[in-house]
Amino acid sequence: MSVTPFFSTSFTPGYSDAMHGGRPSLDGALAVTGHAVDYRMLLVVCLVTAGVIIGGNGDLALALGPALMWATWFLPLRVSMLGLLAAAWVFDPPSQIFASGLVSPAWPMMGRLLWMKLNTVFPVPALVFSGFDVVALLLFAVVVYRHTKRLPIDRTGWVGTPAPIGAFAWLSFLATLWLSAYGLAQGGSFRFVLWQSIKWLYLPILYAFMRQGLRGTQDAVMVGRVVLGVGLFKAIEAIALRLTFPSFDVMPHATTHGDSVLFATCLAILAAAVLERFNRRSLWVFLLLSPVYLWAMVANNRRLVWMEVGLVALLFWVVTPWGRLKRQLARLGLASVLPLLVYSAVG
Repeated sequence: MSVTPFFSTSFTPGYSDAMHGGRPSLDGALAVTGHAVDYRMLLVVCLVTAGVIIGGNGDLALALGPALMWATWFLPLRVSMLGLLAAAWVFDPPSQIFASGLVSPAWPMMGRLLWMKLNTVFPVPALVFSGFDVVALLLFAVVVYRHTKRLPIDRTGWVGTPAPIGAFAWLSFLATLWLSAYGLAQGGSFRFVLWQSIKWLYLPILYAFMRQGLRGTQDAVMVGRVVLGVGLFKAIEAIALRLTFPSFDVMPHATTHGDSVLFATCLAILAAAVLERFNRRSLWVFLLLSPVYLWAMVANNRRLVWMEVGLVALLFWVVTPWGRLKRQLARLGLASVLPLLVYSAVG
């Protein structure tokens, strides 16, 4: 019984549909796992959650752990990946200084649980890994279990990714291993090499899980909406903090550098929607949301974000075909060359 490799683009045949009325359903998804409507399991989860709440002094971050693990095991992988994508943006790592240290992030414990070594949260020295490492291990177990049992929960409508993306994922993975081996050969400590290299391994690992869980175009739209939604939340947060602390001397940065990357990503998604599907709806969404993200970029006051936006614009210009909008922009750019040269020469 074969297991589909994470980075391959082949589709494992032999899966049957878990459909109700021609559409995927949660009941069908649970049924194919072999644990349909298992109220005993739900009872165990509730009891464990209650115990965690009592033992954790009512900490919400700890209380959600058992329920999230249950959901990860039983729900489609794309649900877990979209939730992890949102959590990665919402819960800031403690290593990134939020609001120049003047304000604490909304959920600091969740950021510590997800990104820091767990032995900094729990008094257990052996917990030298992060919460994300635990999540990745659980997701790997889910993927292997579903493939070996040939469960269709993640296979209905699944589409493989282009081969070059998988090739670059493997290249990233192997390059990280080579750099780690080189560092060890130069006398580096394995403890530090492991902690530093694991961050670089997250990229191909996340790609592998996304490839297993997402179903192509239909889920790509949902990924964009999740990123835009999280970006809107973080943008409002940055703007509100800047209005509270208007002085850039008192608070140089409203949130973190990662949020600026998020704002640039949201702007790129909106621009791509206009370029690829130019219609009234995409234009209105762009005009409605892009000022919010631009305002958040200004509020966060990080110069690197403008370079990121410029690189995205350059990439879009290179890869997009010569349509009506691109021709108009090209004419506008050529028409502005002479005034810009005169302005530069005079001033």
